[in-house]
Amino acid sequence: MDGETLLEALAKERVFLKLHGDKLKYRVPGGELSPQLAHRIKQAKPMLADCLAGETDFCLISPLSANQQSLFFNYQVGPESTAYDLAIGVHLSGRVDEHRLRAALVGLLTLYPCLGASYRVLTIGGRTLPCQLVGMGDVDRFELQVEMVADLDAALELAQNFYDAPLTLESSPNFFCKLINFSTSESALVLKFPHLSADGWTMGMIVSALNKLYTDSTPTEMVFPLYTDYVIDQRNQEAARRASAQAYWQSQLRHIPAYTSLSECESPPLEQVTQRIPQGETQFFEVSSQGRERVEVFAQQHHTTASVVLLAVMQRQLLAVNSEGVIVGVPTLGARAPGYFSSAGYFVNPVPVFAGPGRLSQTFGEHLQETATDLAGALEYRDYPFAWLVKGLGLAPDLSTTPVFQVLFNFLQREVLGNLVDWLYPWTETPSRPFLGLPTNPFPVFQQEGQFDLTLELIDNGESYLGLLKYDPARLSEDAASDWIDAYLAALDLALSES
Repeated sequence: MDGETLLEALAKERVFLKLHGDKLKYRVPGGELSPQLAHRIKQAKPMLADCLAGETDFCLISPLSANQQSLFFNYQVGPESTAYDLAIGVHLSGRVDEHRLRAALVGLLTLYPCLGASYRVLTIGGRTLPCQLVGMGDVDRFELQVEMVADLDAALELAQNFYDAPLTLESSPNFFCKLINFSTSESALVLKFPHLSADGWTMGMIVSALNKLYTDSTPTEMVFPLYTDYVIDQRNQEAARRASAQAYWQSQLRHIPAYTSLSECESPPLEQVTQRIPQGETQFFEVSSQGRERVEVFAQQHHTTASVVLLAVMQRQLLAVNSEGVIVGVPTLGARAPGYFSSAGYFVNPVPVFAGPGRLSQTFGEHLQETATDLAGALEYRDYPFAWLVKGLGLAPDLSTTPVFQVLFNFLQREVLGNLVDWLYPWTETPSRPFLGLPTNPFPVFQQEGQFDLTLELIDNGESYLGLLKYDPARLSEDAASDWIDAYLAALDLALSES
């Protein structure tokens, strides 16, 4: 049994290990350890002990999913970056009970233990294997910090500094909660954790569970299946399915442009860049309720969705400065089985959508239909990990850029994020909603900046669209980014005006 097979067996049988002195103890919730695996654990004890060093909890040592491996690689290349960390911030009209909050956090990580995972490498059989250590919950795998500041501005600054501090993924905890009290009766709560542990869609589950646990002290139990079970299912994906997916992507991505221009006003590319530095800025804009209605009606008339309309406009804008065509990444939830709908983890999987230069000679309606067809085809293979796609294309590792695409389009809706839509983003008018028994409003934290050279996010709250343009300041100046937004809105208006 090699190292990969051992890790898969430990995850599949849910074996939690703990180093106690020179002994390696184990627990198998709801089952028994097979004699074969027990023998293999004994053989690998020195290597497993090295991997578990410093852990005080029983831990399941599991492989990473394909896309987790990519994120972990990014962390190893730039451990000082916070581009791949997530945060949830809320502004509460009142004070939070610290004792109840701590108990709720204990319950949250009992429900979803993968949120508190640490990430290390296991060296065995001459190979170095990235893995995640998921604790059983005998010890707290989170940290609660409480501070008092003078006012809201000080709270915002403290929260941003809290997010901007890099995580140390190799050690626990990696799930942090910052409670900031200010004025006489106001507070802010910020949760921070690595993208490796959860995705944006999981954040709604986290908020809902934490709210319930804060108001209900009923003991919780671990939710099965775990994300580690999903990892094993992904690794066992049928060979025929893999072959079909790779053949599809090879046909769709026969030509990958070497460079994606963002704007006629962008800064010239730096020569001899050997390693891309994740850095970013964010600008916000809004599409009014009338504008949203126009998009929705236009989409219905063309038998497609609002997200496809907004994506096609982005493609059109980029094609104006990319004569070889453009590839835009679109994040999806993958195609996880229904059993994992209640599991927290990193399920997101981006799909690349290529648009050739010939689209500019088409009417927008024709362009739109081709984009809809391309996206539908890509979604058929959304269960095929992007990391496998990159490997199958035979692309050589290149630290100077992101593979396949450098720009991302993300359309998020209330149906997916729930009330989190109102809290994560700085809407001009937002209804106060209850959380932890208190009226709650947005407390935005600038986050996930620098993952790509340019990211366009559009969030639909059911009334209007809030836009976020995240961009690399080495590529676009603040003025150039503002001009990019103006050009996008003008292109959107022009497209919607087409009869």
